[in-house]
Amino acid sequence: MAAERKKEILLVEDTALLAKSYIQYLRNDPYTVTHVATGKEALKHLSSNMLDCILLDLELPDMTGLEIMEKIGSDGLTACPVPLL
Repeated sequence: MAAERKKEILLVEDTALLAKSYIQYLRNDPYTVTHVATGKEALKHLSSNMLDCILLDLELPDMTGLEIMEKIGSDGLTACPVPLL
């Protein structure tokens, strides 16, 4: 029986305490969490990684979460479509 693939989550959060809480909650099977703290880091990660989910802070130091979502939609930055919830 093949092992089930872990879900890939990108956490975009600049507040360290919140990020730590989210990671502690999510970093269990079946999730793998990658954390970045800026919009620039998020866009770089999105350009070359397959994801199942993005948890996105709307107020980041370098851009808003809405700007990131617009960039994803207009530039096709993800390797696969990620639903925006």
